[in-house]
Amino acid sequence: MNEKIALKYPLLSISNPDLRFLPSLGANVSALTLGERNDSQVGKTLEFKQATQSGRVVPSEIVDASFLIQINNDLLFIEKNTPVSISPFGTAAYILARTAIGPSQGAQVGFNVAVQSLSSDLWSALGTGTVGSRSIATKVRCQGALSGLSSEITVTISEEFSR
Repeated sequence: MNEKIALKYPLLSISNPDLRFLPSLGANVSALTLGERNDSQVGKTLEFKQATQSGRVVPSEIVDASFLIQINNDLLFIEKNTPVSISPFGTAAYILARTAIGPSQGAQVGFNVAVQSLSSDLWSALGTGTVGSRSIATKVRCQGALSGLSSEITVTISEEFSR
């Protein structure tokens, strides 16, 4: 049981004795909807960024240089990137370098999430709704490699083909 707690809440050691707050990691959207056909090549942009309350600056010791992105490899992929690993359960792990530094000096990462080619069997097993207008919900999780901060959003895939 302790292993599960340690994985979910990793310990972070910071040498700054005056640090009184930690930043958060948030997405630019609370949820994302992708079309099976329209978003199968380019997809839509998703961005995660470190931020603080009241305009404080993110401590330099926890500004992430890279991020671990986890997605369901059977449903989604990150455009122009290759996963570093795929678990036996189909979770793809991507390591992406930060793409910018925000106004509060926090790291940002942006990428395009696109829909894999989905079979009729996959829609039958995971889809909810009526045939031709079903949807599948999944999660995209982002975790800072240095800070350990994490955030996830729900991605809904809409069926655009009649089967």
